[in-house]
Amino acid sequence: MRKTLFVPAVSALALLAATAAQAATFSPEATAFMRFRGSVDIFDGNLNLNCDMELEIRTTFKDMNGDNQAYVDSASLSGGLCNLVSFGSFPYEIRVTRPSWSPTPTPATGLEIRGLRLTNVFGNTCWGDVRVDWWDSAPYMTFMNAYVPGGCTINGTLSQTGGFSLSITN
Repeated sequence: MRKTLFVPAVSALALLAATAAQAATFSPEATAFMRFRGSVDIFDGNLNLNCDMELEIRTTFKDMNGDNQAYVDSASLSGGLCNLVSFGSFPYEIRVTRPSWSPTPTPATGLEIRGLRLTNVFGNTCWGDVRVDWWDSAPYMTFMNAYVPGGCTINGTLSQTGGFSLSITN
């Protein structure tokens, strides 16, 4: 009797876990050159700089479930001494962190830019995952003293300035 009840219970839990996994949808799909720009403060352990930052995002085609990915294909800093710090090792995958899951498509409010790499002329490299706040309506992203492993922080807001308007749901 116990074995008979155990198998359906495990099967039900496995099915529930499978439906809880929901990937993000980045719209429009299969689109490049979505440009974001804004003023940021960069601290990389040696330098504290106020810079203009620009990055470009692209999205992939949707899979059979209607999910797809987005990547930062380029990022740059300009103004003052900001050319002393550069980004490298593209692309950076973008993942949704908030909401973590929803039974219906819900606008994202938090993102993680994975594998972001900053290097300065002194050889200091910061490399890792960075969390940003996301506002789908504008759209724009805010780095709130975002820590990059290796001793760097980014603080500021980037607004979309070019390309099709990016929308992210989870």
